Amino acid sequence: MTLRLPKDIDALARARADAGGFATAGDMLRDAKMTRRRRTFDMHTLWPLRIMLVCLGLAQVAAAHSAESTPDATVRKAYAVTQKTLEGGGEPPWRPPHRDQLMSRSLAALFARDDRYQDESGEIGHIGADPFIQGQDGEVKSLAVTVTQAPAGGKALVTARFRSFGKAISVPFRMVEEGGGWRIDDIGSGRNSVRRDGPAL
Repeated sequence: MTLRLPKDIDALARARADAGGFATAGDMLRDAKMTRRRRTFDMHTLWPLRIMLVCLGLAQVAAAHSAESTPDATVRKAYAVTQKTLEGGGEPPWRPPHRDQLMSRSLAALFARDDRYQDESGEIGHIGADPFIQGQDGEVKSLAVTVTQAPAGGKALVTARFRSFGKAISVPFRMVEEGGGWRIDDIGSGRNSVRRDGPAL
């Protein structure tokens, strides 16, 4: 017969008697303490796990809804991060926490793989220059972001134009509609394309 641990002492005594055991006051007090400890253990172990799962779910929802509703808005957001980075604050757009908000899943995976390569090898990654300024160093002045190919079939083309140390810079962005908003799927074109320079996925 399985002995259940009831909440009160009297019920505990009756349960012991039904099970054929003799319940002393010490037995009842000890079993009552064990019951309280088990309940406290369950509360302290299960609640943090539940809270963690809820937070993970909320983080995924937030990431999905953080994407911008227009392709040019995503690029403007990326350059706001770039300008902050150039001023010495925070991570660039291709690194967390911005990467998953601004980029398609496949492009984010490419940058993540390049980061792992650098960490594991200690060498410069395949993506050596900052693709947003098209160089190792620079500045973003007189920024203009325009949609140069209207959205169609979940794809669009956006071009960012600005001046860096007096030089005119133009950076094209291939955009895709993914996860409820517009995300960057490639930066640059031809030989300067991130997907061309980056590691194979």
